[in-house]
Amino acid sequence: IKLPVITSSLVGKKAQSSIKESKSEDSEFGNTARDDDIVSRLQVLRDISRYPDRFPRLCLGGDSINTIGVMMHQVKLEERLKSAAEEGRLRFVEIESVDSSALQLDGTQPTETSGESIWYPLASSGFSFSCWLRHEVTPSSGMTGNLYILDISAKSNSAFLGLWFDFQNQRFNVMSSASHRGEPICFPVSPLVPHVWHHVLITYTPGKRTMMSRKSVFSILVDGRPLEAEVKVDTVNLPPNARVIIGAPNPALAASGIVKGRIPVWEMGPCFMLSTVLLELDATAIYAYGPDFPGLLWGDRPERQSLSATATCLFSSLAEASELGSVASALRRRDIGKMEGAGSYMVLHSENNNLAALNLYCTIPPESVIFGYQPETVRWKVKNDLTRTDRRLYSERLANIARVGFCNPAVATDAVLYGKKSLVSPSGLSESLRWAGGPNILMPMIHAANTPMTLSLSLQILRECCRRHPPNRQTMQSSKGYGILAVLLQEKAFVDEHCLDQCMAFAIHGFEPTHSPEPTPDDDVRQLPHIHWVLTDLEAMKHILLNHQVWDLKKYGPALPLRLLSVLNRLVDHKSLHKAFNARRLHMVGIVRWGLHLMLEASELYMAGDPPSFGDDTAGTYGASGSSGGWSCDASLVSEVSAGGDPGNPFLEACKNLLRRVLTFMLTPGDLESLSEALIYTVSLPSQGSPANASKRGHVVRAVGEREGEVRMLPLPTTRLYLVRLLEELIVDGVNEIVAAASHETRGSGGGDHSVQPHAGGVASPNQPYLVTPALQAKSADGLYHPKHIQAQAFLSAFAGFLNPVWFATLLEGCREEASASAVLRLMVLMLQASSTFEATFRESGEFGPFAMSIPRFSTCASIVISLLSQHFGVPILHIHSLSTLDPVNLCEVFDSEFEREGENTPLPQTVDPSNGIFALIAECAGRNMQLISRDDELRDKAVLANRAILYLVSHRHETSEAFRQHCSSITFLEPFVQSLCLLYTQKNESGPQSYRRRASKLADVPEGISPIERFIGGSADGENESYAFLMLMRQIISHSFRVRGAAETIHKAYSAIPTHATADEVKALHLVLVEQCALCMDEVLKGDNLLFLSNCVGALSVFLDQQVQGFATTEAHLRMVKAAVKVLGVLTDPQTSSLVMASGPDHSLVVADAGHICRLVCVCALRWSINRGDGDLQTMLLELINENIELLLLAPSRERIVPVGPFPNVSPGSHLFPYWQSDSLSRCLLDRAATFPDLGDSTKDADMAAVAPLVVSLHFLLSATREDLRSLAVSVMVALLRHRESAMSELLVAQFDRGGQVETIDVISRGGFRALLAAHEAAEMSRGGKPQSVKRRYAPFFDWFEKNYDTVQILFDSIEQKALAKFPALEQSTIEQEEAVEKAQKLVLARITEQGSADQTILSGLQRADLSKRCLEKTTEYHNRWKRQGFDDLASGATKWKSALRQMKGAHSIWEGGQVVVRKKDLTLPSYFSTLRQKLEESGGKNDAEIVDFVGRWKLDLSEGFERQRRRLLPNHEFHGLYNVDEDTEYMTFPNDESGENGDTDFLGGPGQMVATAELLKDLNLKRANPSDNQVDDFDEVDDVQTAATASTAMSVNESSVNDPRNGDGENSEPDEESLNKNEDSSSYELINGLLQAGDYPERSYNVRRCTGLEVAKALLLWCSDAIYVVDGFEQTIGEDNEPRINRVEKEQTIFNVTLRHKNSNVESKANSSTVNKKASRTKSAGGEQPPSEVIYQHRSKRISFDELYAVFRRRYQLQQNALEFFDTNKHGTLIAFDGNGEREEVLGKILQSKLPNSIFSSTYGTYVSYSKVMANLKIKIENQWVNGKISNFDFLMQLNSLAGRSFNDLTQYPVFPWVIADYESEELDFEDPSTFRDLSKPMGALGEDRAASFRERYESLASTILSEDDPPPFHYGTHYSTSAYVLYYLMRLEPFSRLALA
Repeated sequence: IKLPVITSSLVGKKAQSSIKESKSEDSEFGNTARDDDIVSRLQVLRDISRYPDRFPRLCLGGDSINTIGVMMHQVKLEERLKSAAEEGRLRFVEIESVDSSALQLDGTQPTETSGESIWYPLASSGFSFSCWLRHEVTPSSGMTGNLYILDISAKSNSAFLGLWFDFQNQRFNVMSSASHRGEPICFPVSPLVPHVWHHVLITYTPGKRTMMSRKSVFSILVDGRPLEAEVKVDTVNLPPNARVIIGAPNPALAASGIVKGRIPVWEMGPCFMLSTVLLELDATAIYAYGPDFPGLLWGDRPERQSLSATATCLFSSLAEASELGSVASALRRRDIGKMEGAGSYMVLHSENNNLAALNLYCTIPPESVIFGYQPETVRWKVKNDLTRTDRRLYSERLANIARVGFCNPAVATDAVLYGKKSLVSPSGLSESLRWAGGPNILMPMIHAANTPMTLSLSLQILRECCRRHPPNRQTMQSSKGYGILAVLLQEKAFVDEHCLDQCMAFAIHGFEPTHSPEPTPDDDVRQLPHIHWVLTDLEAMKHILLNHQVWDLKKYGPALPLRLLSVLNRLVDHKSLHKAFNARRLHMVGIVRWGLHLMLEASELYMAGDPPSFGDDTAGTYGASGSSGGWSCDASLVSEVSAGGDPGNPFLEACKNLLRRVLTFMLTPGDLESLSEALIYTVSLPSQGSPANASKRGHVVRAVGEREGEVRMLPLPTTRLYLVRLLEELIVDGVNEIVAAASHETRGSGGGDHSVQPHAGGVASPNQPYLVTPALQAKSADGLYHPKHIQAQAFLSAFAGFLNPVWFATLLEGCREEASASAVLRLMVLMLQASSTFEATFRESGEFGPFAMSIPRFSTCASIVISLLSQHFGVPILHIHSLSTLDPVNLCEVFDSEFEREGENTPLPQTVDPSNGIFALIAECAGRNMQLISRDDELRDKAVLANRAILYLVSHRHETSEAFRQHCSSITFLEPFVQSLCLLYTQKNESGPQSYRRRASKLADVPEGISPIERFIGGSADGENESYAFLMLMRQIISHSFRVRGAAETIHKAYSAIPTHATADEVKALHLVLVEQCALCMDEVLKGDNLLFLSNCVGALSVFLDQQVQGFATTEAHLRMVKAAVKVLGVLTDPQTSSLVMASGPDHSLVVADAGHICRLVCVCALRWSINRGDGDLQTMLLELINENIELLLLAPSRERIVPVGPFPNVSPGSHLFPYWQSDSLSRCLLDRAATFPDLGDSTKDADMAAVAPLVVSLHFLLSATREDLRSLAVSVMVALLRHRESAMSELLVAQFDRGGQVETIDVISRGGFRALLAAHEAAEMSRGGKPQSVKRRYAPFFDWFEKNYDTVQILFDSIEQKALAKFPALEQSTIEQEEAVEKAQKLVLARITEQGSADQTILSGLQRADLSKRCLEKTTEYHNRWKRQGFDDLASGATKWKSALRQMKGAHSIWEGGQVVVRKKDLTLPSYFSTLRQKLEESGGKNDAEIVDFVGRWKLDLSEGFERQRRRLLPNHEFHGLYNVDEDTEYMTFPNDESGENGDTDFLGGPGQMVATAELLKDLNLKRANPSDNQVDDFDEVDDVQTAATASTAMSVNESSVNDPRNGDGENSEPDEESLNKNEDSSSYELINGLLQAGDYPERSYNVRRCTGLEVAKALLLWCSDAIYVVDGFEQTIGEDNEPRINRVEKEQTIFNVTLRHKNSNVESKANSSTVNKKASRTKSAGGEQPPSEVIYQHRSKRISFDELYAVFRRRYQLQQNALEFFDTNKHGTLIAFDGNGEREEVLGKILQSKLPNSIFSSTYGTYVSYSKVMANLKIKIENQWVNGKISNFDFLMQLNSLAGRSFNDLTQYPVFPWVIADYESEELDFEDPSTFRDLSKPMGALGEDRAASFRERYESLASTILSEDDPPPFHYGTHYSTSAYVLYYLMRLEPFSRLALA
């Protein structure tokens, strides 16, 4: 191939010599001059490829209507157009007659007759006219004129039909001479964009009844789509000899005055007219092909282009046409929306990945073509001087292609082009390149580029040759042109942003690199704003731009990828007109996974170590990275980022923005899965933790700001933060899009602005139409759901499927800094508030329980606290602004604004298990903050602020919201809050003073002067103590409970909230504080006048009693409870209390009665507890209280008190007494709870006895006390009982006992008993003024009697004890130890938790988190490693194509054969080779000179076979040494370069070393384990449909920079370590297989097979595609541990040969040594074996068998099993495949027979099922008949029999055989009529002849007689076969490629 334009850019001889001279003087200057010369020549070549418009075209127009109609009135009307053309003012096309058959034989017009006929398309079929046009008239020019597209007029009259485009009104007009109004009919406005090629299709449909109807339908389709309306025109009758004018109106119309203005110059491309009406898809098909596709209509086999290449050019055309909307909407308007997925394996699978699937094959019957003109089909020039001799009218004739080879006689005549310089027929470089070999010819120029400038120019030349050129683009796409380009770019070390821009321009239409110093004329047309950019080429995007191995991140740093991200972001920018289209196409090419793994890779590089030198002032010209390849970044403060700030990493932010913009338009479940797994991956890495880990790894983080001591963001948490914010943005934006779709267009239209502003993750966004109303649960103010509620919830459910609670718990558990943790929590709260599905799953998963160990770690973070409070208060998270610090006032203002908006409609959280509620998590955080307060650092201040803000806001909300006050009284709030108080006590008292930590077991141990609150918080009870605020909130809640009905329930909840981890001391202290708080609240309530509030005080006393009964009350608590009880009862009975004045009798009586009863029980329990503990001080205090208030407790009537009169009332729920009745007692508030003490009910007597009986028993015990004061107080109380409860005391103190059948009465009242005590007491009162006496002396008679009858009294009081327990059963457990009571209560709590499954759920959740973390880590790691290797696999495939392309370009005359290869002017023939070699040997004198030329060295037979399998020629064997591994002393000896240039050799782009020879290129790109000096090349068969990718485990790791890095010398090519070997061996099998497939093929099923070629058997995969099958060597499919199929690479067995050849000048000894051939057996890689350095362990060959080219498929045996198939294509090339079993073989065979096989013997015309057996039977009959009838030869017949018998050339064990036919080998003449002449073919060879048959029978019998056991071999007739592999190889060993097998 010789292209003059390319060879002219080579450096000439003079230039070379001058450059060499300059080099010798000044090397630097010489290099500069040479580089400048190369750049200038490339710029010239660039201009040649850029400027010419390659479309042939006609330039028409140029004059004005006034000139034609007025100024040329002296010229005849018919001659005016030609006269204007003669003067050079007008150019137009004229077709003399639309029907050439209407002309006479001499070409003249026929004689006119009265009955003139009508042109048949106007009357019957209609017609279609198609043309391509382009104009230069801009709307701003204000030009008034018309573009005349078609005019058909009669020559004999004024009848015409014309169509033109009005520039002023921007619309098409049509008019016929039959119009009554004389005005044109206008189409709707349809602007034609200037400078762009447009296709116009005009269709004319006549009326159904031509003779009756006067209207015909006229339609126009512009650029493949119809205009909005059709028009009806008056039917005009034109004769068959009517003429057609294009570019000007007919003279009659021009002179009529209907049309006015100028006739601007415009260009017309191909045009044609058909006698049929084309459809819309036909117009779309023509427009899709473009104006340069001549093979569409001409001939019966049009040229077929790939869908991807056609779509690429179509997208560019649609973008330039500037239609309303995006490219996607333009495709939908043309009903080809599926074309959007062209080039993607995801949308258009193989069955649809062609133009026919989209109906874009416009097939037109040849007989319907009237005329067709191509501008380049000029036949001749004529000088028309028929009218007058001085006329100089130049014209050119265009041939009508319809007249060539078509059978339609009624075609138009040739067209005549009038005017000067009307034809433009350029010969562009791109079209020449197409026919010269395609764009691959330019690839070596890119390979030779050695500077960024030359590389950029070379890329631009290649791009310009592919721009808007479908064939060249198809070559780049389907022939791995982009893969080759990626290989060449990857090996460069100097790629800069200009080269990247050129690569981006391959894929993006409208993106034009602007670094060129000289502006070009068409920059305004080709360079578009980014809003018009369109992603047109997915192949370029995938193989070049998204191949990170090309843009090595370590080598180039973040600059180049960041530039790429910037351009991609602008592609999908919200201002872009094609953002939806671009986003979907980016998604198809895998941008989501690419972006995710790019972020992960960037994070690793930021953590890698030293910063790169790229971008620094000291960096090199091409921006090489640092030694370690690490990146540097500016790290933001964690505190600033957690408050919603930007992390400030532009690279990661660009990735996030790109993913967001793409996923906004196309989001799949796979994308969500990838995002969720990537986030878990970021927290599962061992190195992601703390800044200390980062410092160990050398992470470079530059501080931002002045606060150097604060924690800063690390790269991996930054990536995590961006991804979490991405999810939040996707959720909000997606829901907003759905909601906006209710009243606006959907986002798929691609045009228009969003109705809502895009959401920014991490900040408040209150202007959201749907997500900001969680309080109303997506309901509007009128209670109705949003119209898009169902769709929005379905969208959110998709997120909830992946972002489940386990995922959130795992992610939060792995977060080590508060910034990403706050973002994750914010996202979870958003999902809780928005998605009902997620909320249900969240409740089933234990709600907030699993987060108790992760979120509290960040308890001081403002964002964390705000998110928790947002969920707790039911405020939309999108409304809450992030705060950097938690100021209580500011926080209240933020939440108050939301409370005012929502009012009381805000739903408060409810939970089944309070420990798993949201407030439990808040309380846990507050408890941790209390622990941090004891520290002396910055965290202490944050903890203080956080707790203050939380408590202040809760307290503030409690004051302002009734609903929240009710919530605070629930167990959901109280249980976690009280539990946090226990933690508060532990923290403060463990480090407090000793006096605070004393455990008061007796009253004497209670510290004086210190309240329980001060002891609890460990300090003073004031605002300075941070713990005091907790108790104040508790007091606020309790205080409020006294002001509503049922305060006892709230107080009981506070008491029963016993933490399972709390100690008895903590519970005691907490309960004591609660007693004090309740007492203080009761003091406030008792000052009021509300009886309901007072009844709540009674209810609080019942709670005290309940705690006493359960054993929780301590010494001090008992005393305080009794005091509180006495005080409440005193207020209730005090006449001075205002409530008693206002209350009615029954209300007050009810409350007082309950209060008295409860107070008595409280006193009894306290007194009994003190006796049990032996606390004399407490006994004294209690007895004094009881004694002082005994009449009050017994409600004895008195003037000083008001006591109830009458029986206790019966209260019903509807009674006005019910609130008081319910509030008085805990048992009445909690009806479902068993009562722990007797209640006042129907029997007041029993309730009174329940208090009196145990009190009497306690007094009996105290009467025996040793302390005088106790006995005195006991006497006083006993006397009061005898006075006020005489009947009860009589019942108790008089009892009867059954003793041995006799009833004995014991009376301790009479006869000196307790009645005597009463008398003595009265006497003592009368003598109170006398000398004081002791109790025993004062009551001497009683105590004497008491001591005397002690045993009897004891028996009686034992019976009273039994009565007391019967009336008050729970009294017995009131004296248990507090530790026992706490333990019992905690066991009940644990039992409840166990019953609810909370513990199991906690364990299960932990296991789920561990499993999720492990699974995501393994999966993402696998995908990430695959992503790293993906580029390498693409490069491997591209390198294979590069080698193949080099072989196609190499040869004696190749301009790319530079370096050391001599280029000869003459062809090198075999005789000339030997003569030259002999001459050199003679000159050298027989010496072994290294300079002897070995032009070819080795030859091989052509693999293409002729008839009977003969090889027809010899070919140079360039792969001989690499194939056979021959050891020779001299290999490829070449002439040294002749510096004088006498041999005529020229170097491309410079001197030696710049471009090596072809063999050297192959070695450079050799991807095996070999040294750079090795000459070994892979074995490639030169067959077009076979691809081979030979890679090695040590080829190149994913961390290496290039396939062939010129910076690495031989010494640097060392053996990699074992880790890198394993890493490379695990390369991406899937991506490598995809790289071997053609575009559009999608594997649907895979089978493990073995491909058999002779004796070589290779494991392979058979991939089933819809249109073809692939056989890919070196892979196998297995089942992994997770039962998922996996594709693994299989190592290749290789045989190594060392052959030492003999040299002609060697001696005898050397002859003997050199003739030795050392053959080594083949060996495979083992676990401990060593591999030779040049061994190829992987080799993958891909054989594609297309169903269109499949001729036959036959069943075959393999190793005596029916498990193989042999495929034959239309070229009769066979492929033998063996399956694992017969089942898989039959499955594949059945699927093949059901497929479309147009060229196969199994083809079915009617689509019916094809039976294999029937076809084979018919084939046998057909072959037999053909042979019998002599239609095929004996050889062909025998070959067919061999095939039917199962023999194959691909299996040497079943090689075809030829039987012996003749039996008579003795006669001189054969008698063909004698049967004995021929062999009996019914018998095998061993049975021919009795002697042979007898010998074989004898062998069988003798062997059978020697069999002694079953283990002996069976007898046989034949010990060998007449055809074995050894026999076959013996005969074929001299025939390539079987000679290689013979050597084995």
